[in-house]
Amino acid sequence: MILNPKICNIKLTPLIGVDLETTGLFPWMGAEVDLIAIYNELGDSYVLEADNYSKEDLRGLFEAIKKCIAIGHNIKFDCNFILYHYGVLLDQVFCTQIGAQIIDNGRQKTLKFNLIEVIHRFLGGGYSIDKEEKKNLQKSFIDPILRANLVRLPYIRKKQIDYAAEDTTFLIRLYHVQKEIIQEKALHIIDRLEHKVLPILCKMEVLGTKVAKVQWRSLIGPWIKVLESLEDEMDEEAKQLLQGKYKENRFKRNRGTFTTIDLFGGVTDIDTASSTAINYAAPAQIIELWLDTGEIPPKDDDGVYSVGETALEIYATEHIDTKLNKFIGLLLKYRKVSKLVSTYGESLLEKLDKYDCIHTSYTQTRTETGRLSSKQPNLQNIPSKGHGKELRHCFIARPGYKLITCDMAGAEVAIAADYSNEPLLLDSLRSGVDMHSKLASVSFRIIFDNPEIVVNKSSDILIIDSERYVFNDLRDEHKSVVFAKFYKAGAKRVYSVLSSYINRHHPASERLNIATKISTTLDGTMPVLSAYLSGLITLAKKDGYLRSDKLGRIRYFKTTVYGDAANYPIQGSNANALKIALIKCDEYLTATGYGHLVMNIHDEVVCEVLEDHAEEAAKEIKQIMSDALSYFLTNIKGGASVSINEYWSK
Repeated sequence: MILNPKICNIKLTPLIGVDLETTGLFPWMGAEVDLIAIYNELGDSYVLEADNYSKEDLRGLFEAIKKCIAIGHNIKFDCNFILYHYGVLLDQVFCTQIGAQIIDNGRQKTLKFNLIEVIHRFLGGGYSIDKEEKKNLQKSFIDPILRANLVRLPYIRKKQIDYAAEDTTFLIRLYHVQKEIIQEKALHIIDRLEHKVLPILCKMEVLGTKVAKVQWRSLIGPWIKVLESLEDEMDEEAKQLLQGKYKENRFKRNRGTFTTIDLFGGVTDIDTASSTAINYAAPAQIIELWLDTGEIPPKDDDGVYSVGETALEIYATEHIDTKLNKFIGLLLKYRKVSKLVSTYGESLLEKLDKYDCIHTSYTQTRTETGRLSSKQPNLQNIPSKGHGKELRHCFIARPGYKLITCDMAGAEVAIAADYSNEPLLLDSLRSGVDMHSKLASVSFRIIFDNPEIVVNKSSDILIIDSERYVFNDLRDEHKSVVFAKFYKAGAKRVYSVLSSYINRHHPASERLNIATKISTTLDGTMPVLSAYLSGLITLAKKDGYLRSDKLGRIRYFKTTVYGDAANYPIQGSNANALKIALIKCDEYLTATGYGHLVMNIHDEVVCEVLEDHAEEAAKEIKQIMSDALSYFLTNIKGGASVSINEYWSK
C-alpha cells in the first residue's frame, strides 16, 4: 500500500476500486473527506489523506477516475462526497451492494448486505477485520475528540489507513464474480438500469430541495395547539371513562415554559407541564388507563397488550359498541398529528443546509419490488392530504425556477389490467369510465343492502339509516380495497378497510359474512384478474421465484408466499418504469439545460425548471412519464398528469 502518492504516480486501470472515509454521513451538513482509498487491476493500493492535497489536485484525480468504471460498496455515498466537495460526478460506476441485492432479491430479511457479509458470500471470506473492530474504526472517523488527537495516536491512524486500504482490495474481485452471476441469471438489463439511475439519484441528493422555513414554522405552531386541544379532549373523555375514580394530578396540565439564566449566562427553557399528567404518547400509560376503565386492551399474537395504531383500529372495528370508541378515535388523531410534529417539525428544519435546502437519501434495491425508498429524512412519507398537503407547499422552487410535478396516472391499475387482460379494468381505462366508482358501487350495494346505489364523482350525498355519506369519500376509501385485491386480499382485509361502514349497518354476527360476500363478489366481478393473480402465487410456490417483467428483475419467495407474489409484477414493473422515467427526464433536462430533478415520491417526479421553459418542459416530462409506463404495456397506453407551480403541488 502506498500512502499519499503524487497524483501523477497513481496508475489507473479500466476498473478501479474506490472507497472514501469521511468525518460524517452527509457532506451538506459539514462532513469532510478524510481518506481516499484506490485499488487498481494491477494490485496497486493507494491511500490519500485528503488534507495533504489541494481540492484542484483531487478534482483532477476524480476527473481521471471518471473515465474508468469506479467500483464501491454503497458507492453512492462516495459519489455524493466527490460531487459535493470536488464537483465531479462519477457516472460509470458499479455498486457491489446493489449487485448483491439484485442477485439475492427477496432475501433481504434473511441475508445481510454489508461489505463483510457480501465478501463472505461471494468470495468465501478473506476479510481480516472483525465486525466489532470495523464498527469501531468507522466511528473513529467521526469522533471529533479522537480526530483532534490523532497526531498523538499514530497507531490509531495506522489502523484507519490499513482499514481504508483493505476495503478496496476486494472490490474488483467482487465485480467480476457478481457480473458473472448477473449474466447467468439474465439480470444484465436490471443491472444496467440500476447503475444508470445511481448517478441521477446522487445529483438529486446533493442538490436537495429548497424549503420555505418561515412558512414551515407557521404550520408547526398550530399543530402543537391541535395536540394540546386533543389532549384536553382525551382528558375529559378519560375522566368520564374512569367515573371519578382518579387522582386530579393525573389530568393536571400547566402548559407553557419559562426561561432561566444561570450564573454563566446559559439560557434554559423549563417546561411547566405536569410530569404526573398522562402522557398519551406512552403506550404503557395508555394500557394502564385502559385497564383502569375495566376493559381489556387488545393483545398481539404473543398475548401481550398492544395499543399500536393497527391494534387500535382493529379493536375499534371489532368492538363498535365499546365505551372506549371515542377515546380511541381521539388517540389515533393525536398520534397522526404528533407524528407530523415529531418527524416534520423543528427536527426536520435542523436538517436544512446553509441554503435552506433539505437533502434526502434514496435506496434503490432495498425493497423487494425495486421501488425507491427515502430516508434521513423520509420525504416519501409526507401525506398528500390534510396537514401533509400544507407541508408539501413549503417545498419551493429557487428564484427564477418553477417546480414541475409529474405523476404516472393510475400506473398500478394500468399494469394490472394489461398483464391480466381483465376486461372490466381494460374497458374502464379505454372508455374513461371511473373504475373506482364502479367497484365501490358493488361493495356499498352489499353493505347498505340497496341495489340502486351508484357511487360516482358527480354524486352528492347518501343517507342510510340516518347516517350521511359523501359519495366521493366512499369512492376514495374504497380504492384501498381495489389495491388490496391486487395482492389477492380476502375478507379480512376487506373488513379492515370497510369495517366502519359494515359495523354501522350490520350486527356483529353478520359482519365477517358481509366482508366475505364483498370479497367474493369483487373477485367475481374481475374473474380474469383473480385467476391471473392466483396463477402467480402458484408459480412462485412451484419455482421459488418470479420475474417482474421483460427487464427480468428476479424476486425469490418462500413456499408460504401469498399476496406479495400476486402483486410483485405490478409493483415491480411500476418501479422499473419510474426508474426509466428518471433516466429519460435527466437526459432531457441535462441536454437542454432547462433544469434538474429534485425529488422522487413513489410514482411522482419533481423537477426544478427555468420559468421561461416550464410549459415546454412540462409537456416533455409528461410524455416521458407516459412513455416509460407504456413500455411495459401491450393493450393500452400509459398516462401521466402534470402541474407547474412555485411549490410541490401534489
